[in-house]
Amino acid sequence: MNPDNPTTQQAMPYGQPPVNPQPGFLEAVKMAFARRNEINGRSRRAEYWWFALFSFICSWVVSLITMPFSPTAQLIGSMVVFLVLCWPSVSLSVRRMHDGGHSGYWVIILLVLSLLAIGFTLPMLSEIERITAHPEAMNDYMTSAIIAGILMIPIFIIGLITFIFSLQDSKREINQWGPSPKYNV
Repeated sequence: MNPDNPTTQQAMPYGQPPVNPQPGFLEAVKMAFARRNEINGRSRRAEYWWFALFSFICSWVVSLITMPFSPTAQLIGSMVVFLVLCWPSVSLSVRRMHDGGHSGYWVIILLVLSLLAIGFTLPMLSEIERITAHPEAMNDYMTSAIIAGILMIPIFIIGLITFIFSLQDSKREINQWGPSPKYNV
């Protein structure tokens, strides 16, 4: 083992399997885009959280750029970021669930419920100026608002579960989705 080589595996205490080096920020982002069509497999915490940071930075930058423009420009900018980052984020999240030994369906269910809530909310958002000027117009959208509000309960619960799962360490053993990307067993 060469101590000058940063890609060399780190030594672990006796009885512990050696650990593969963590991906850095740029490597994690590249991996997320390169593996965007791969949902069978596993991804480490570092890859997941570096890409989450990248997604946050992209959203923040687009918000800053579109802020001086109309709300429509802001919405279009947000939708572009969403469309570019959604598929890599979903596949990475599924692989992250697999790494902890959990089903990727948690992520899919969360995505479907979130899209349903957005679907029930969008009609209200498109009429926000009319609703603000005439609060009685909200009655036209009350059913959609109630359904979107009810959907927020399972979204919150499943989101909390997937968040906790994403914080867990890699399972050392080989599971149905492959060997650990962290540990050499």
